[in-house]
Order: sequence, then structure tokens, then C-alpha cells
Amino acid sequence: MKLTVRKAPEAGVGNDIVYIHKYDRGSVKVNRVCKICVADACIYATVRGKKTAGEISIDKQLRLELDVELDQEYDFSIDYRFYYFLIAPFRTTNMGVRAAYIIAVASLLVSLLPFLFDFVFEE
Repeated sequence: MKLTVRKAPEAGVGNDIVYIHKYDRGSVKVNRVCKICVADACIYATVRGKKTAGEISIDKQLRLELDVELDQEYDFSIDYRFYYFLIAPFRTTNMGVRAAYIIAVASLLVSLLPFLFDFVFEE
């Protein structure tokens, strides 16, 4: 779908949030993590509502990743899968969120090691 790129509100800056009108996002509900693509570039972002149709509001970091310019029209594709919320933290622009997610996944794997290798720890 063709959408005009606008600057994101201050609340969405650095949080990987994209604002799209309900008619433009189709069946995707708000607060869902979606894969948003323009040409060959893709990002994972949380989709929120917007009052103006035909526009997409994106912060500067996400615009750089998508290689789009303000006030220009591009052909966007928005895809939602339920497991995207597991992928998105690995590709977030916020390094604090990325580091916390990696630490959480690593500690989960370490805590599961005794159960996975139960035969090794038996006496």
C-alpha cells in the first residue's frame, strides 16, 4: 500500500513504534508487533493507531533502517505473525531492550540445562 512518511510523535521515538490509520493497516490490530517492509528493507515494530489515513509516522532510526525520507510516498507491506514479538527484541533500535532480552534468553537456556542434560547430573 502506498503511504506518505511522516515524523513520529515524541512518545514513539526510540521505541520502535509505527503509527498507521486503521484502514491502511487492514486486519492488523493495534499494539501488535509487525514486519514492515519497503522494497528490500524490513523492520519489526509495534503498530499503533493514527487519525490521518494514507500516512505512516516513523521515527528517525526506523526511517534510516528502511531508507525512506520524510514527506515521500512509498509502497509499504505490513505482515503480522503471532511469533514476531519473539523476533523483534533482537532487531530493536533500543540497545537496552536488546541487551535485556539477550540476557533473559541466555539465563532461560542456562536454567534449562540441568533438565536437558539430566542424565549427566545423575549419580
